[in-house]
Amino acid sequence: MTQPLNLIAQKQMLHKYTDQLDKVLAKFKEDQLAVLNIAATEWQTTPDFLQRSLQRLVEGLGVLNSTRLKVEEELRDFTNKLEQNLEPADILSEYQEMV
Repeated sequence: MTQPLNLIAQKQMLHKYTDQLDKVLAKFKEDQLAVLNIAATEWQTTPDFLQRSLQRLVEGLGVLNSTRLKVEEELRDFTNKLEQNLEPADILSEYQEMV
């Protein structure tokens, strides 16, 4: 069965947001490693350093959550469109192949 254009576009959006989530996670991990390295080299961390680190952590979590919600929404929409375009026999066949 040929996928309709809107289903392909939906899949592309899902892929885009998944890639964006991967990039955000990589950047977040990189930033946190840098913070940990700085903290490890200092005997005492200043309140300003801790405040900036906490602020970056909160901002990073906000971006992660926002992107996660976009991925979930796109996945839900993609699944709904996919189900609308598959015949019941196709769904049963795919399920049996998975089991």
